[in-house]
Amino acid sequence: MKILRRGMRGPQVEMLQLALIRAGYNINGANGGIDGIFGESTWNAVTAFQRNNGLNADGIAGQATWKKLLPYVTGYINYRIERNDTFYRIAKRFGTTSEAIATANPGLNPSNLPIGSVITVPIGFYNGGSDVTYGRISYTWELLSLFIEGIKARYPFVQQSSVGESVLGRKLYCLTVGKGENTVLYNASHHANEWITTPVVLKYAENLAKQYAFGGRIGGYDAASIYNSGKIYFVPMVNPDGVDLVNGYFDADSTVYQAARDLAENYPAISFPDGWKANISGVDLNLNYPAGWEQAKEIKFA
Repeated sequence: MKILRRGMRGPQVEMLQLALIRAGYNINGANGGIDGIFGESTWNAVTAFQRNNGLNADGIAGQATWKKLLPYVTGYINYRIERNDTFYRIAKRFGTTSEAIATANPGLNPSNLPIGSVITVPIGFYNGGSDVTYGRISYTWELLSLFIEGIKARYPFVQQSSVGESVLGRKLYCLTVGKGENTVLYNASHHANEWITTPVVLKYAENLAKQYAFGGRIGGYDAASIYNSGKIYFVPMVNPDGVDLVNGYFDADSTVYQAARDLAENYPAISFPDGWKANISGVDLNLNYPAGWEQAKEIKFA
């Protein structure tokens, strides 16, 4: 995790702010405090969190601070069972439910918890939210990876795989929900500057898993029926390198950013980096299929 200090800006600061708010620390600012600016309010929240967690209260989000904060991004912790523990007692301690703990630990007998064993415990958030996926934040591949980790931990029946790698070696994650014969594929963020599709697809995947786990409905349909009759594949970020470029993950003096800017200079009418659609090599992935994309290119520039 990137070490963050007062005065810094960007999507990593937004992730820090999300974790702090979920942990119960108030941050003043636009977008409910998630504005990507490491100012005085964020610094105060960091130092308060550090003091309350036995850390050096230096206001710097280093590795020790991130280690304590990450459960508020992923939405779960690993907990070692103690004597006299029950699902109910653990749930009350961490703001969750016995049902959520049982779902995250299939095969574990709640009447015979093995002392010393480590289990997965979904945690509640102090800002009132409960789902891992959050929409009002700038997405990066790093944030997506942590959200997927949390969804997989809470709902272990969700299958996680990779359909390949990006130019920069990032995994192209795929989540699979269901065990039926009917198959559907949803994907998002072909175009880098259309990254808002990522939280939409990821949220749907999480909601489907959640409703199946707890016997609910989604879109008016019984989630168990969907799960048993179909298999839905979710690829929530097809173009992670491009998304990271658009949302400010790469420093302006980095080699990656400089190379992309050199390419962008050939298209002065398109703002950079927020207008960038392509992958990090300048290829428009949404036109890179053997389905008449040469014709599509002609139409686009006609």
